[in-house]
Amino acid sequence: MKLFQRYKKLNFWNKLAFLGALASIIGLVFIFTKKESINITKSPGAITQIMKDSPNSTQIAGDYIIKNEPRIISKETIKQMQPALKALPAFTAEIKVPLGDSESFELGEQLKEILQKANWKIDKVWPVIADPPIKRGIKLYFGHRPNGVLQAVFAPIFEQFGYERVANFDKNMSPEVIRIYIGSK
Repeated sequence: MKLFQRYKKLNFWNKLAFLGALASIIGLVFIFTKKESINITKSPGAITQIMKDSPNSTQIAGDYIIKNEPRIISKETIKQMQPALKALPAFTAEIKVPLGDSESFELGEQLKEILQKANWKIDKVWPVIADPPIKRGIKLYFGHRPNGVLQAVFAPIFEQFGYERVANFDKNMSPEVIRIYIGSK
């Protein structure tokens, strides 16, 4: 009996199983015989660094591929902020960023340096899980009712990055504290 005659005697489900097995065999042969490799070195923005057995390589790759251009506070923004910050009484600032987000952390470090030059008290940039959750942008929390002067000091940063100005009042905070949440890019 020939192979085709045997195939004709199969019922519908056995024919379907036979075709599935045949497709799997052809696919495996194609995978193991294909010798071409994809060349990504000429692709714009391609990552060619090998991160095999590197800790947290997925996060590192995500930082470079998705967030390829970090947010950097411009010199013009700093020039606008510095005189206004120095004119205010020195506040205590808390800067919080999402845990594991190196780009937001670097932006927080830049802001910390600006505030320290204006004699504000700031310990460090705090990575947090989500307290409160902020997906993107920058949010300000004040220990007293935010007035327009204090909000205007931070306006150049919001304008530079195109974020909506968000200032909140937290009655549980000290009036001398400003909490700054920096979200992802």
